[in-house]
Amino acid sequence: MRKPRILLIALFGLTLLAGSATASFGPSPLINHSYDDNMDDGTILSTSVNITVVDQIGDNDGYGYGHSLVGDGADLPFTDDPFTGGGWNFDNRSASELAATNGAQATDLEDSFDATFHHTFDISQFSSLTSALFTIDISGLQQNVFGENSFLFFEGMEILAFNTINQGAWGSGLLTYSVDLAMLSDGIFDVYLDNFHNELGDDHIAVDFTSLTVNGLSTSTIPEPATMLLFGFGLAGSAVIRRFRK
Repeated sequence: MRKPRILLIALFGLTLLAGSATASFGPSPLINHSYDDNMDDGTILSTSVNITVVDQIGDNDGYGYGHSLVGDGADLPFTDDPFTGGGWNFDNRSASELAATNGAQATDLEDSFDATFHHTFDISQFSSLTSALFTIDISGLQQNVFGENSFLFFEGMEILAFNTINQGAWGSGLLTYSVDLAMLSDGIFDVYLDNFHNELGDDHIAVDFTSLTVNGLSTSTIPEPATMLLFGFGLAGSAVIRRFRK
């Protein structure tokens, strides 16, 4: 009589455990469930997690002066040109930036230049993309002051002109733009900064960093609540059986 009673108590405990475990699985804003419309019981077939991937080119280091001195959107310090003394150019590039080939070689440098920023990310970790943003921390835009206009090109397509932005010679700012998801299908995103568009641009600009932020659903699945519950039952059952055998 002893063993049946123990077994009944164990089964009753497992029943309570199942109820409490089921109650603990509340809805989560980070979980997206997929259902089969042909199944009347609404069985969950897969569970995907929203993920965000950020690819950054250059360091957010205040244009090489240090973020504590030049924070996001702050004016840059006046720097004399070592050649002319006119207070125009600076070059604060690190050794890694000088050696870079993805566009980082153009960060922390003030001059009149064009640059291509080559962003990449692992597209295979996404089952689908939901949104993407491109951010550039740029300084020195004085559009239409001297007749010049600089442009941004996404994947070879002219996206926008900076013709409404006048930061002054030493001002800076974070500019963020949405990205057409069709441009990201191969996990590559090239941004071209044309500071000499139609031979009009000649701003002495600087770029601290650029970043691509991609949001979407992961291809990885996570254990379903029912699966985890069954796993818990299995462990508890094994413990009861080992107890009886002893």
